[in-house]
Amino acid sequence: MRKIFIGVLCLLMCFAIFLPLQFNSGYVFADLGEVMVIANEVKLFEEGNFEKPILNQNNEPVTIAHGEKLKVLEEENDNFIKVEYKEMQGYVYARYITFNILSQEVYPVFNASVEIDGCQVYDLDQTKIIAKLNKGKELYLYQGYNKQNDMTAVCFVGENGKLIYGYIKTQELSPYGINAGVITGIVVAASCVTIILLLLFMKKTKKKKKSV
Repeated sequence: MRKIFIGVLCLLMCFAIFLPLQFNSGYVFADLGEVMVIANEVKLFEEGNFEKPILNQNNEPVTIAHGEKLKVLEEENDNFIKVEYKEMQGYVYARYITFNILSQEVYPVFNASVEIDGCQVYDLDQTKIIAKLNKGKELYLYQGYNKQNDMTAVCFVGENGKLIYGYIKTQELSPYGINAGVITGIVVAASCVTIILLLLFMKKTKKKKKSV
């Protein structure tokens, strides 16, 4: 019984480590609050699409500049977020804003690095290459990390000391912390412990039946 108890305890410890990592691998956003524009500029739309931009007094589309902060009114839906800007309410494209309010003078706590030389960084539309990074370059994953995604949103310090936002291929970066190999090892170890416990239990059960 003592061996079984120790084995079960080891199994529970393995799952206690593994399960939180698995559930936290997806995107994580802050609660409703403020967001910041990270594109050069964004337009404010009447609905969650690009069809009807909100117009100002000069009958021109309302344009919000880089670095402006917006109040979030509704969570993201179909790549658009409802916000309030200068007493106007409308929708902005989600790729052009971030929930992490960062000053250009304050660097974030980097949580990943580039895995290869010549890593290509794409713009926020993922259509144009804006930079190339070498192995070891530190990154900030401001929309979280999901290894299942082809591309990951990143932030890094450019040559001029300014923060640059874009996307790189997920397979070309490595988040800090426990890597996939360690996680796989935990799962394999947990499976082995389970099999050993089952064999011990079956063996003891057979002995009891024979003694009876």
